[in-house]
Amino acid sequence: SIEWPYSSLAIRQGMDKEGLRLSAGPVSLPRKWDQFVDLLPNEPDLRKLEACMSRGRPCGHEGWVEKTAKEMDLESTLRPRGRPKQVNEAE
Repeated sequence: SIEWPYSSLAIRQGMDKEGLRLSAGPVSLPRKWDQFVDLLPNEPDLRKLEACMSRGRPCGHEGWVEKTAKEMDLESTLRPRGRPKQVNEAE
């Protein structure tokens, strides 16, 4: 696609990239995948994506994220940054 010349979409739509080829990948793409490329995420999803990218954490459904983070030793990316706040037991 002319709109996405540096993405895999261009190759999947037949643009010649000097012999560059794509494998099918581990998961098949949904039908009409190319129509999803231009969709913008809603505000909550955008904040979730930004948090995942800035922390290097997996992105997806909560249960899958926790399982994947544990398997890949990324559990620290799920916790807030910095030291935990001290609890004042005198109050």
